[in-house]
Amino acid sequence: MKKEPAVRVTATGGIEPERIPAHVAENLAQTALRGILRAYNDPAIRADYERWMAQREGVRA
Repeated sequence: MKKEPAVRVTATGGIEPERIPAHVAENLAQTALRGILRAYNDPAIRADYERWMAQREGVRA
């Protein structure tokens, strides 16, 4: 008998996050955070981010 997957993907391609076990969600979050921090520490990406933030603040004013 085939075992049901822990996280089911729907026909539209969505994921049911409530079915993701906590330890898997935490592992995904930690992995994503490491990548985000590595990118944010890249001077070129950081400069793009700072420009984007300045533009965004200009739109709010």
